[in-house]
Amino acid sequence: MDSKKINLTSMKILLVDDIPANLNVMVETLKNEGYNLSFATSGEIALSTVPKFQPDLILLDIMMPGIDGFETCQRLKENKDTSEIPIIFITAKADTEDIIKGFAFGGVDYITKPFKQEEVLARVRTHLTLQKTLREKDALITELKDTQGVLENSARIDLLTGLYNRKDLEEKLDQEKIRGELNDTTFSVALTGIDDFSDINGDFGEYVGNHVLIHIASLLSENIRDQDIVGRWTGSHFLIIFPQTGLTDSQNIAENLRAIMEKEKLDFDGKDIPFTLSFGVSEYQKGAELFRFLKQTEDKLRQSKKLDKNKVLSIEFSQD
Repeated sequence: MDSKKINLTSMKILLVDDIPANLNVMVETLKNEGYNLSFATSGEIALSTVPKFQPDLILLDIMMPGIDGFETCQRLKENKDTSEIPIIFITAKADTEDIIKGFAFGGVDYITKPFKQEEVLARVRTHLTLQKTLREKDALITELKDTQGVLENSARIDLLTGLYNRKDLEEKLDQEKIRGELNDTTFSVALTGIDDFSDINGDFGEYVGNHVLIHIASLLSENIRDQDIVGRWTGSHFLIIFPQTGLTDSQNIAENLRAIMEKEKLDFDGKDIPFTLSFGVSEYQKGAELFRFLKQTEDKLRQSKKLDKNKVLSIEFSQD
């Protein structure tokens, strides 16, 4: 790792020593590096300064009155908000036992006095570079996780309407099936399609047709219950899942949606674009195969669109 290639300007260092002359020496050593320096003349002051200053690195003396450097380090490491700040002990205590103790309390490095300026500068650069690199890595990981989340969500969302897409609806149907069989409950679905949607596209163009789809998607989302799930099933068809809901209640909800759509109109160049929806509604029966259940629902929708339009037709599901 070449620390010279990383800009460390304005990174914050807290200098802790009870002797002002020692602080002055450290300031003279570091002042030309562009660091943001702060000072504490005791362990107590250091502990109160750290949360406010939020240093990137601490240079900590050991022999101080009151709370010494070892205890100061220990307290910082025990606090989850300050435990990741690297601490370099800089002290006249040069015994091997003291050096080992310093690392045991959580120090990342140990410099003995009197020190050489080049040594201090090199070690400070090394640990600041490591700290900045780790933060950038963590930020990158967070960004990648956020991006992954967006990609996973986009794979489940219909890009035109913002509703769940068919893939996600199929997974939710599987979940409802499993839940129903475990809890001995039922659920229903409504498959709805825009009547004569090809005529809307033909008369006004696909751009307007897309706006009709978006508007209907919004109306469906706004007028179903909180527990219900709606998504785009195919081109002009939407599927609504009614968890723990029988056929009669599902029919009533679908009828309310149908009536709302019947009253809606979109304006295009001064022309009203009326539209209606047909519905096929069915209730899942325990042990049924989902593809057969959905096939009969589709058949009922097809019957509604072919014979009547703007109707809600329901079916008692049959395995036959």
